Amino acid sequence: MDPEQAYARLLELAERIVQGDPENVEWEVLVATASELAETFLALDEWRRKGGFLPKAWRTGESGS
Repeated sequence: MDPEQAYARLLELAERIVQGDPENVEWEVLVATASELAETFLALDEWRRKGGFLPKAWRTGESGS
């Protein structure tokens, strides 16, 4: 697990969902994006619970975008 890559992917997926036009988003694409976001978050949470460190932006309060 690379928490920096996971954090970057979480931001990318969240932005994709938030910025998407609800009228033009296919349901399957939305579900796949939301599922990947959830899986990435859960993997990062598991990493942290097992003693891993937080992504730099969460340790320093920096914004990733």
